[in-house]
Order: sequence, then structure tokens, then C-alpha cells
Amino acid sequence: MKRIVLLLIFIPFIANGQDLSDLMATSSAQNAELPEVRVNQFVQQLKSKRPGSEIVFLRKVFQQTEKTFLIKYSQYSEFSELFNSGQYDCLTATSLFSVVLDQLSFTYSIIETNYHIFLLVKTSKGEILLETTDRFRGFIRDPSEIRQRIGSYREGIAAGLVDKKVYRYSFDLCREVSTRQLPGLLYYNQAVKAYNEGSLEKCAG
Repeated sequence: MKRIVLLLIFIPFIANGQDLSDLMATSSAQNAELPEVRVNQFVQQLKSKRPGSEIVFLRKVFQQTEKTFLIKYSQYSEFSELFNSGQYDCLTATSLFSVVLDQLSFTYSIIETNYHIFLLVKTSKGEILLETTDRFRGFIRDPSEIRQRIGSYREGIAAGLVDKKVYRYSFDLCREVSTRQLPGLLYYNQAVKAYNEGSLEKCAG
């Protein structure tokens, strides 16, 4: 069977009418606390120690979210794995960040390219790019570096796919997606994973 390596695709529908809160509420949790409870408690802790500076606070949100939830990168991770084992990929991590940023009332955009997904957060000091798979250099303020990063995402460099056989679209995908579309992307990635593993029944489901 021909192996398909795909991270993201244009998905204009909402999977099963679910949003990310639904996914957290229905995720199988090995931990004592359900994902939704853990995230809510985490956000309340951040709010209780919120500094005056918007930039300082956003950096703290980025660092603490990475430290608390994102333990090990694993391509095609399921959303529930993020809470059970700390395994994540760019899509599941971005999905988590969107929940946290929403609860903290940040304004942001989710940008999808052919091989990657990331966040642009709007602040009074300009946009900040959050690269969820780069713990140490993923908080990017400099406009020229942001443009450079987005250019690399378009080429698949950041996702580590340049030297792999991947499906190449006939168009250059770089568009904003809504949080309501993230579940569709999450389900699609799991279908691709199942197909690559030869599990056609699971892929179709």
C-alpha cells in the first residue's frame, strides 16, 4: 500500500458538530482529573498570578502550557494522548493552546499551511507567533523572524517533511481556520494515521 504522509488538509466542515470542549469532555482519561477539569484549573492558576504586562503574561502562558502538558512530540498524536501521556504534535498542541487562549481572552488566529499549523496572537505590541512544537524558540515577536518562519512552514521545513515523500497540493495552502474546524482536522489526522498503518476499517470510521 502506498504510504501517505499528510498533516493537514482543507476541511470546511465541523466533525460531528463537536468543538474542542466536547473532545476534552469525552476524552478517555487515565488521570484522576478529566482533561476539561485539568485545563480549567490550569487557567485559573495562570489568572491568579497574571502580571501587568500583556507580553510577559503571554510568554508565561506559552512556557507553562508547554511545561505542564507537552512532554513528547509524536506525529499523529490523538488529542486524548496529550492529557494521558503528554504526547503531542503541532495540531493537538495548537488545539490545546486555542482553548487556553480563549479562556484568557486573547485574540488570535490559527494558520494552516500544507504541512503545519500555528498561532498568531494579537497584542498591543504587535503579533506574536506561537510555535507549539518549539519549546525554547517558539515564542516569536520579531516581525522579520515571523515572516521567515511562515515561509519555512510553507515549504514544510518546520514540520520536518522536506526530505520525505509527501502529498503535494497543486496550490499553496496558507489560510486561517476557526476553532470549530479543529476537530475536523484532528479526526482527519487520525484517519491518515490509520490508513498508513493499514487499518482501513478504522480509517473509514
